[in-house]
Amino acid sequence: MSIIQLIDHPEARRRIPAAESTRMFLDRIARRSAKVRAMVTPTPEVALVDAQRVDDARREGRPLPLDGMTIVLKDNIDVADVPSASGSLLLGKEPAASDAAVVSLLRQAGGIILGKAQTTEFMFALASNPRSMSALNPWDRKRVPGASSSGSGSALADDQCIGALGTDTGGSVRIPAAFCGVSALRPTYGVVSTTGVFALARSFDSIGPMARSARDVAALFEVIARYDPSDSRSQRLLGPQGPQRETLRIGLPRQFFYDECDPEIASAVESAARYLEKSGHRLVAVDLPLAADAQRGFTEFLWTEALALHEDRLAASPKLISVDVRKRLKYGRRVTTRRLVEIVETMHAWRQQLACRFDNEVDVILTPTVQCPPPLDAEARVGKMAGVTRLTYPWSFGHLPAMSIPCGFTAAGLPIGLQLAAAPHNDRRLLDLAIQYQKSTDWHLRRPYH
Repeated sequence: MSIIQLIDHPEARRRIPAAESTRMFLDRIARRSAKVRAMVTPTPEVALVDAQRVDDARREGRPLPLDGMTIVLKDNIDVADVPSASGSLLLGKEPAASDAAVVSLLRQAGGIILGKAQTTEFMFALASNPRSMSALNPWDRKRVPGASSSGSGSALADDQCIGALGTDTGGSVRIPAAFCGVSALRPTYGVVSTTGVFALARSFDSIGPMARSARDVAALFEVIARYDPSDSRSQRLLGPQGPQRETLRIGLPRQFFYDECDPEIASAVESAARYLEKSGHRLVAVDLPLAADAQRGFTEFLWTEALALHEDRLAASPKLISVDVRKRLKYGRRVTTRRLVEIVETMHAWRQQLACRFDNEVDVILTPTVQCPPPLDAEARVGKMAGVTRLTYPWSFGHLPAMSIPCGFTAAGLPIGLQLAAAPHNDRRLLDLAIQYQKSTDWHLRRPYH
């Protein structure tokens, strides 16, 4: 039994004991650590306890929902007795007191926690603090693997796990998915608890499941989408919203999303849209005139929330925060009270515009996930951030579910991501469409050569 079989064929996972498959993944993490640097803290003791729970359940004839899926967690998600540094030199001095709510759910469902994956500093940068190690992109180790859930994306692309969790405030599961050639969902805001997760901007923070296949993303989502009364932002996942159709109306925006897009990426995404059309869905042009305002408004709102969270740290220990993150935090001081009121009004207008489109014109909107290939690590500074996050921010501002799946490669062999967005609580509609696409394409099964 190979690791690739275990990842690509869920039925194969039941053919060997969970303890045996867990050791296979722990061994790969150890062997690949220096080459890819995806993991910051492997947790073999935790993993083997989880594996024993799975094997015990199998022997008792009650296999658990995840049934031995090996999982890595972004380093801002707490695991009991393990530090959570969140990519910062200021945090992670003490181990977490307990598991985050989502970690408890994963373990109860038969997930096996292999360890904590790298994240960028405070989840607020493209690159790690220069005094820390950064995760590398397995497709080209000179390039970044994504935004702050970079280690989760890198570990998946390098076959160090079957599933992963990241957090997505403005795109941080979708961007690593696009850059690393895997799949990821930003759920409807609030349907996954963030209790036990270090925040960036609580008004938008979401925990997102990641995996090579949309099928495994869906399995993770079904386990972690639970109401949590201890989380003030938590909400119950509602049933499907609007009419359920086999033939979906897929919206292609006229404005914004292709304006600055790399031609290779635009071409691959357009080819994927035509492929979905041939599969029986209908392509519909859709106007979103507020998209640029939404992207700009989200950017400034994010600055203010991040500054509010870190202002005391910025004042007390500026030298322990990288120049790039200090610079982004200080941008929050530019946003006046009057401007913040305008941003909130834009947010409501944007959500109203989206609701109108989903009520009357389309079921899903399709765009590129990222408009450019992954930057070189040496270029991944503040100036690159706007180009990388430009196409994911609007959906975060709308509190929508949004998903990235692989749809091709550049001439240089770098993965390209396709982004799907739907109305709130239509997460399963996105997952079903992604699963359908992946049943007849193999982009998500391609491996990097290194």
